[in-house]
Amino acid sequence: MTTAKIAKSLFPGPIPWYSTKMFHWSLIVSLLGLLTAALGAYCGWFLFPNIVDKKVEESVIIADGSEQYKRFVQLPQPLTFKVYIFNVTNAHKIQQGAIPIVEEIGPYVYRQYRRKKVKHFSRDGSKISYVQDQHFEFDEEASAPYTQSDHIVVLNMHMNSVLTIAE
Repeated sequence: MTTAKIAKSLFPGPIPWYSTKMFHWSLIVSLLGLLTAALGAYCGWFLFPNIVDKKVEESVIIADGSEQYKRFVQLPQPLTFKVYIFNVTNAHKIQQGAIPIVEEIGPYVYRQYRRKKVKHFSRDGSKISYVQDQHFEFDEEASAPYTQSDHIVVLNMHMNSVLTIAE
């Protein structure tokens, strides 16, 4: 069935020549649109996810000497920890039965450096055995005005629990 016959069946009566041409072009554009949508759906749901998964898997594999291996063994930047502590301000009165008064102090900032020593790779490369060394450095600039030599009093919760049960 030709497009002219389809147009005549949809539009009974005389059809001007420009309507037939318009119908031809609209049919062609519609088919191209459907084809493009189908191709886009196929690429979006099947083709591209498989390609991305393969590329991610290739870049994540930790092989000896690779860039990922270097990052695995030692992080490029240290991890930063900010520690806040509750300092007991009335320690001498607590021994006489008073309720503790605490004051939050901090941050005490530490940088953590991690280095892994690889012991063994499995034959298939899916497992790595390693030992991790950790090193902490106190950051005086970021912790100012606090220092590592500050006098801090904290409650010993375990001892406090034992004493409460004993009473």
